[in-house]
Amino acid sequence: LASLGVQDLRAIEDAAESFTNQWSGADKAAFITATYDVKSALSNLSDEAVGVFTSMAAMTAKATKATTQEMVGTFTTAYGIFKPMADMNDMEWATAFSGAMAQTVASFKTNGTQMADAIKNIGAVAAASNIPLNEQLAVLGQLQTTMPGSEAGTLYKAFIMKAAEAGDELGLSFTDTG
Repeated sequence: LASLGVQDLRAIEDAAESFTNQWSGADKAAFITATYDVKSALSNLSDEAVGVFTSMAAMTAKATKATTQEMVGTFTTAYGIFKPMADMNDMEWATAFSGAMAQTVASFKTNGTQMADAIKNIGAVAAASNIPLNEQLAVLGQLQTTMPGSEAGTLYKAFIMKAAEAGDELGLSFTDTG
């Protein structure tokens, strides 16, 4: 972690200890490895934010039957897509995204792994069309009632692109909600 610029290693260790004390089966070494992955992907996060970000990803993994590694990947991908649209700090964003993911999984017939695949496949297409995060997650969750997450992400992405294309041909916007 120090090689990535983390200066407050105690903050990371404290976050790891706090998380592993709260969640049975959690491993401090695995948590610290996950923080390395977070900091590698998001070098702009403060040391404290890296700990919170990793905790939220690991907790979401437990809540959604995914692995910490899958959720770290999903959180870091989603951060790049959705954080610029959010008026909150990094720690607030990680907490909000965790809640949104857990709520989506609870509301629809899906899990964290499937949501990770859906988010990876849709990428930034919907966000570029100003579609809010909660709306995107709801659509992806609903689509997963009849198809796997990767197909849901691909189908939603294709729909948005076709809607934008149709709007261009008609001189209308079907994707800009602003």
